[in-house]
Amino acid sequence: KEMTHKTVEAFLRSSITAVPTGKQTSFAAQNPPSFLLAVVRQDGMSWSLANAFEKPVFPTRANSLVENSIAAADKHWGRLMKAYGGEPVPVVLTLDENAPLESLSDARVNSVDEWVNAILDKLPQE
Repeated sequence: KEMTHKTVEAFLRSSITAVPTGKQTSFAAQNPPSFLLAVVRQDGMSWSLANAFEKPVFPTRANSLVENSIAAADKHWGRLMKAYGGEPVPVVLTLDENAPLESLSDARVNSVDEWVNAILDKLPQE
């Protein structure tokens, strides 16, 4: 159990800090993520949120591209939960505490450490 937790923690932390080496100066690769979502599932079935962006997301006068992207992912998550249900346990971190979350609002934490620890706490205890 201890080794599993250490491995998962290392994976989570490295997935946040990993910066692709290609095109460093042309894609603003030095920005940390504005939105982190991890889902702990007992059934092992994974869901992709890619379809949340089937229609491209654009900035508006009222909201940034990041805010509208978070809102699209959140809305799609809500549709998945309504249609398929189950027991997925999401954990979310956003840089903007006012980020538009409805479906995922109860899953929000305030720091990377809280995000990692919440995920570890939700892992199977067996």
